[in-house]
Amino acid sequence: MHFASTVLMIRPTSFGFNIETSMDNVFQKQNHRLSNQQIQLQAEKESSLLRKKLIDNNINVIYAYENCESATPDALFPNNWFSTHDNGTLVLYPMLAANRRKERNASLINYLKNSFQIKETIDLTQSEDENKFLEGTGSLVFDHKNKTCFVSISERTNIELATNINNKLAYQTTILNYTDENNIPVYHTNVCMCIGDGFVIIATDNLNSKSEHTTLFEYFEANNLDPVLLSSKQVHSFCGNALQLQTTNGQPVLAMSNTAFNAFSTEQIKTIEKHSDILHTPIDTIEQIGGGSVRCMLAEIFLKPKNSF
Repeated sequence: MHFASTVLMIRPTSFGFNIETSMDNVFQKQNHRLSNQQIQLQAEKESSLLRKKLIDNNINVIYAYENCESATPDALFPNNWFSTHDNGTLVLYPMLAANRRKERNASLINYLKNSFQIKETIDLTQSEDENKFLEGTGSLVFDHKNKTCFVSISERTNIELATNINNKLAYQTTILNYTDENNIPVYHTNVCMCIGDGFVIIATDNLNSKSEHTTLFEYFEANNLDPVLLSSKQVHSFCGNALQLQTTNGQPVLAMSNTAFNAFSTEQIKTIEKHSDILHTPIDTIEQIGGGSVRCMLAEIFLKPKNSF
């Protein structure tokens, strides 16, 4: 299975501006017009709307609670602390911000182990003690069909860890150097890249070398991926932070925010729609304050269920 038909979301019950992650996430912006309670209520509303839109498009959604033992403002972004794979592997990842490590939830891990067929758990979290980090499918953009993983170097993305986990998963690793307009490494690869069903959404202005650009486009051509090129402005509108899914009937659906959808050109939308339907929903508060979009809110479940849905 190249794209997931089941995703896990976390109810944002303690959402807010995370000072620890704002040090390198330039997408985060404080909102002084709304109270903390208003921000919280708006995030819950936006999360529920996304959940409903997914269900209405025949995507299975596991809607879980965050770890109640700690205040975790970014808990609604579960894809950074775990990933699942169709060979029965569950991977737990080391995260840079100390308060994000509290998002790892033993009850949720037990739920996955009780509900799905997990053959192996790979726990990388001890690398936090060595100041080595790899933030799940924020750091790793998988092309599951072609067994390749794209990884952009940043403080949150250790290449040694990335290469090691890809070797265990039998994936090739393609290393990139994405930087912003100030030549600062982009904090997560998935801000700049989304692999779709027959297409790829890719930021090219942010690539740091012509050789990387050439390597990517040779790869896209060889694997029949239709490129949708993003400007830096579109990156800041979260156009790269979309996620390709498939319905329970196997039909491709690309999930993104309204912000992203409205920032794509008409021609870009036509290119995407040649390959996949699109669903989009407003998550303005989550994007502005949390600095992440739809892709970050969805952890793909590729594991086989012990019992059918």
